[in-house]
Amino acid sequence: MEEISFLKTYCPKLNRYWGVRLKKIGGEWVATDFYPMTNEEAKVVASQANQPRFDVKPTMTPCVDGGGHTMRSSDRIPCPRPGQYSFQCIYCKKLEIRYDSDLRGTQRREGDIIKLSQGQEIRIESNGRPLENVMLEVGWDPAKRGSNMDVDSTVFLLGNCEAEMIYFGKHNDDAYSIEHHGDNLTGSGDDVDETIDIRLNKVPSKYTKIPVVINIYSAHSRRQTLGTVKNMFIRLVDKNSRSVLCEYTVMHNLYNATGLTIGVLTRSGSGWTFRASGAGEDVENLYEYREILEHQFRSGKL
Repeated sequence: MEEISFLKTYCPKLNRYWGVRLKKIGGEWVATDFYPMTNEEAKVVASQANQPRFDVKPTMTPCVDGGGHTMRSSDRIPCPRPGQYSFQCIYCKKLEIRYDSDLRGTQRREGDIIKLSQGQEIRIESNGRPLENVMLEVGWDPAKRGSNMDVDSTVFLLGNCEAEMIYFGKHNDDAYSIEHHGDNLTGSGDDVDETIDIRLNKVPSKYTKIPVVINIYSAHSRRQTLGTVKNMFIRLVDKNSRSVLCEYTVMHNLYNATGLTIGVLTRSGSGWTFRASGAGEDVENLYEYREILEHQFRSGKL
């Protein structure tokens, strides 16, 4: 299925940040879209993308120069630093990759919600301190046509040679660090459809990744895909203060997908980070999904 990631860039000529959306094509990342970022967004987001060089989609139109002409490039860009991207000099000779974000949300004002784009990541903390108790709120709207579509949310705990699945049939992991609050069979209701509590300080140390997925129950036999499910989102909530830390809404095409890895929590030092994933998969059931995620984990692609 389609793999998408994100780069943060800075243009000193215009003194502003820009996001670059990347798509995996033929095994390599290609820059496909370009959009402005606020300074607040730039302070808290970062990228996981990594390869020595990459292509730029010829139709990408990032900015307009002083003469009003749209600038494009299909040049293949070399990298001055091994193992990292360089987006230098392809438009107005000024655009730079920025790796200076520490993923911290300390610039948040009380009540602010960080709106994540696909591939962006933040650290799960408040006032510089890792959070211990968070809640995931997941939502979607049912298909307009037809009925009997059951969309489910599931959490996987992944580590070396270890895996657990927490879903509608098993509401807790063995350590009781995660609690799934039950299944919504129709997607009806206001806003949030399913919620999952995660006690990050109780997650066993053998687990380093926590993917959160959405899938359609018996999708293949019912001939259903996520292309007819609308407004899929995930929110990360601080359980103690009840404030929303971040939100990611899925915006891209999922017509060929029956499952979606909507977000991934990753152990990072003494705390955790959350990345808006949005990676679609064609799966019939959760056991098939588990095999895919375990393979991605072992290969370093998750």
